[in-house]
Amino acid sequence: GAAIQMGGGSDILTNYGYIQGKNGLAIDMGSGDDILRLFGGTVVGTIDGGTGTNTLETQGTQVIQAGQLSNFQKFHVESGSTTFNYALGTVNSVQIDSGASLRVNGNFGTSGDLTVNGTLAVASNDAFRTITVAGNYTQGANGVLEARVGTNGQGDKLEVTGTATLAG
Repeated sequence: GAAIQMGGGSDILTNYGYIQGKNGLAIDMGSGDDILRLFGGTVVGTIDGGTGTNTLETQGTQVIQAGQLSNFQKFHVESGSTTFNYALGTVNSVQIDSGASLRVNGNFGTSGDLTVNGTLAVASNDAFRTITVAGNYTQGANGVLEARVGTNGQGDKLEVTGTATLAG
C-alpha cells in the first residue's frame, strides 16, 4: 500500500513535510472528490488522485522526487516553487499563480488548459523538453515561460492545440 492511503469520500490532505512510499506509491487519495495540498516538503513516489474530480495545490518549496502524478484533474501552483524531478506526463489543467513557479524536469502536457501568471521554469537538467497543451495556453502580463535553446534548431517546444494568448 501507499505511505498515505485515503479512503472513500471527499478528502482533504495537507502536508508540510517529507513523504516516501517504500513500494513506490507515496500517496493514494482513494475514491471521491479530493484535494491534496502540498505546502512545502518532499514527496518520493507516485501520487495517485484516485477516482473522482481531484485537485493538487502546492505552496512553499515543494519537490516531488520520483514516481508519477496521476488522476488529478486540476493542478494549481498557488505560491512558492514546485519542482518535479521527472517527466510529469499529462494532467487535465495547470495554473501557475503570480509569484509562483513550476519546474518540470522532463516533458509534460495538459489535456485541458495551461495558465501561466507566474513562472514556468526551464528544466534544471540539460535535456530539451516538450510541453503539449491540448487546450488553451494563457500567459498573463507577469507570466514567464523559460525555454532552453540549442544549436541546429534544437530547443524546448511549446505545442498548443487551442489558442495561445500572451498578455503584456
